[in-house]
Amino acid sequence: MRIWLISKVLNFLEYLLHLRLAAYLKKNVTKPGASEVIFDVGANQGSMTKLFLKLYKGIKIFAFEPLPIFKVKSSQVKSSQVALGSRPGSFKFYECEHKASSSLILPDINSNWIQLKSKLLGVHPKRLYKESLAEVTTIDRVVDENSIITIFYLKIDTEGSELDILMGANKSLKKGVIKNIQLEIHHDSMRSDKSEEIEQFLIGHGYKCQKKLRHYFGNFSERIYSLE
Repeated sequence: MRIWLISKVLNFLEYLLHLRLAAYLKKNVTKPGASEVIFDVGANQGSMTKLFLKLYKGIKIFAFEPLPIFKVKSSQVKSSQVALGSRPGSFKFYECEHKASSSLILPDINSNWIQLKSKLLGVHPKRLYKESLAEVTTIDRVVDENSIITIFYLKIDTEGSELDILMGANKSLKKGVIKNIQLEIHHDSMRSDKSEEIEQFLIGHGYKCQKKLRHYFGNFSERIYSLE
């Protein structure tokens, strides 16, 4: 019951963030071309996929979520129960009691944020995550397998593995296949802060950070990059 209630509160705060995000995209990001697609990586239940469907009529979306929790049913959406990373294979996956916090990278259970999260959820830190295996592919492989010419928008929310996913898109980034990138960046004590590495990696591929949107809870934000 407590986890359900916390999830409802977080979903409402996410909804408020999405309103701000939608307003920014409408004003500052040009609409996609007819053959362009969207990648929703770490799609969870599909709230961002729903937002994209509302913003961009007729757009095709590739949604990636390793847990069987994605709920969007649409002929425009191709969902895959896989994770994305720097290389394909089967890797350890850490499923959190709060599903949206699941990740390929186990956080520091002694961190202040995990201690707080465990209290909010009513679950001991050592029981917050359970280990399993997840199938992992790369953006470059998906692009090649589906003959994708342009990714209009790449959204990544994967609780710490964002840089690995970008490294798995190296060929696509070099070729300018990806026009816009949205990343959730954490600045808390759960994992090492890779925001500067990500920044330099994307700058090196010709991208510039256009917008930062702070979340309504926690020490993390959304960053939106576009090709210059």
